[in-house]
Amino acid sequence: MNQTSRKHHYVPEGYLIGFTRDKSSDDFLWIFDRKLKKTWHAKSQNVAFERDLYFINDPTFGADVFEKAFASFESKALPVIREICSTHTLPEEADMLTLMQFVAFMYARVPQTKETFEKPIVELSKMIMNMTLQSEERWESVVKQMKENGAEHLDKVSYEEMKKFSAEGNYEIRLTQEEYLRNIIDTVNIITPMLLRRAWAIFISEGEDTFICSDMPTALVSLDTEAYYSAGFGVPNTVVTFPLNSRAVLYGTFEGSPAVVPAGRKIVAGINQLTALYASQIYAGDERAPVANNDGEVVSFNELYGDVNNTSP
Repeated sequence: MNQTSRKHHYVPEGYLIGFTRDKSSDDFLWIFDRKLKKTWHAKSQNVAFERDLYFINDPTFGADVFEKAFASFESKALPVIREICSTHTLPEEADMLTLMQFVAFMYARVPQTKETFEKPIVELSKMIMNMTLQSEERWESVVKQMKENGAEHLDKVSYEEMKKFSAEGNYEIRLTQEEYLRNIIDTVNIITPMLLRRAWAIFISEGEDTFICSDMPTALVSLDTEAYYSAGFGVPNTVVTFPLNSRAVLYGTFEGSPAVVPAGRKIVAGINQLTALYASQIYAGDERAPVANNDGEVVSFNELYGDVNNTSP
């Protein structure tokens, strides 16, 4: 009997291993959690996961059908990444498509992006609720229409009770699991062609300094400091960075050209700053990895976060 997987990694264990010192599942990562303001060490299998994150009620294919599908895709993408790190060469055609899908996937699947998906839906839902409750007549009209569409038990809640419930705000509006998973797949399908149109350079750390990973490893930033618009995957003058392992990072723009670029300490620090930019958690094989602080100075992560608790949460 197949055992249902309940431990769902949003940053794959096999990918995180590339950021340990020994590139081994037995080695430890240094983790910094911005929300908890804590640092600790853990193996890759014990970080970047949530219980039942991709769970779905599907008696035909099983509750972990998406987790298994994601794991299957990871098993295709990770050998491509390891080959790039070994040869310092971008792959051809099919493998390049797999690589770009993985970069898109690592943007779409993480918890922060789920929150981005939910935010406009929550705001719109609350706006609709407020409009519905502007008058008792409008509320009764909506209730009547809902009953005609098969809704039940609506008579148990009065207009005044519903208005009070809405005003107190003691409720949450969330995406259904089906909507969340569909958004992941749709986002990957939308972003991947834009990533394929970019020119990708491979930055290789030329010294002992290492690149970090995070729970938001696909970073998108604007190169135009005076831009009045938000950065987008299809927008010119933007860069997408993606760490491949502790020694190599992808750097994609529309204006550049493919290249292999030796990265000194300052470049490593700048890219690490981007990888950490929108992250809740940072993962590193070495807490001495460089990062650019808010003043543009190069410091190590343990210097930057040296005043937080060094403990296990």
